[in-house]
Amino acid sequence: MTALKRFSFCTLLLLMNPAFGAGVDVVVVDRDGNAVADVVVFASGDGLMPDESRDAAVMEQVNQAFSPHVLAVRRGESVAFPNNDPFAHHVYSFSRPNDFTQPLSKARNPAPVEFEHVGVVVVGCNIHDNMLGYILVLDAPVFSITDENGRARLDVAGAHSELTFEIWSPRIRDDKDATTRNVTVDNGSRVEFRLQKKLRAEHSQESWSDY
Repeated sequence: MTALKRFSFCTLLLLMNPAFGAGVDVVVVDRDGNAVADVVVFASGDGLMPDESRDAAVMEQVNQAFSPHVLAVRRGESVAFPNNDPFAHHVYSFSRPNDFTQPLSKARNPAPVEFEHVGVVVVGCNIHDNMLGYILVLDAPVFSITDENGRARLDVAGAHSELTFEIWSPRIRDDKDATTRNVTVDNGSRVEFRLQKKLRAEHSQESWSDY
């Protein structure tokens, strides 16, 4: 078989498989229909292939805040905490078993922190109490975070059956039944989550006690 024929044959197989390269749009809105940004959306199910093209995870310190405010990583990945402020920070987390500390420093490129356990990591600064960030450590192969329009797109390439979609945010009060959907998807599918309970404030120490 010539290279051209092999290419055409492979292309035909891909076109016959609707799950190859399939993208699913996930939308998250509050009880009034308003978009909710910074929500982690993740999917699990048979055949899902992990996205290996993502950039290295970074939660920078800039303008006396953590950016991004919410970050998602796969278990075993590391997160860098560069300091881009002109003054020192002391980054830490008490979230066991992912607790860590980076001593008071102005370092632009401190050693990244590896997260080996699934769960929520609440990140703070021991110098500036107003600084608050969240890292969700996942075992899910595919995940993303909603934009300002409450939308996230997940690549579900390789999936062959019903998938489970879940959402998480430190602002969400709804229980697991409202934040989980089992959906049979194909390319162009859309999954919507409409929350029923009032959201927590966008940036508040109120959430510390929950984790």
